[in-house]
Amino acid sequence: MVFFDRDEMMAPASARRLVNAIKSRISKGATVTLTGHCDAAERDPDKLSLARAMEVHGMLVGMGVAPETKFQIVAKGAGSPFAGTEPNKFDPRNSRVEVAIK
Repeated sequence: MVFFDRDEMMAPASARRLVNAIKSRISKGATVTLTGHCDAAERDPDKLSLARAMEVHGMLVGMGVAPETKFQIVAKGAGSPFAGTEPNKFDPRNSRVEVAIK
């Protein structure tokens, strides 16, 4: 999982190393599903979760993932929290992109 700061669509600098490790696990012709998530306390969760998934996609492509790689981009908004929270209480574990490689 790649975690994001509250209300941010850009991955923090610390995520680059993790995304590079993910890239090294992607074999030629693989299908990679990137699922963006938000916390319910964040602004515009549907738009933000899509932007986060697209950010990780852009990072992987920029790092030279094989051109044969197929990507599926999914935006879940605040609908699938990692951690349940009280209304308007932010939990950073919900601000993430999950990566599945097949």
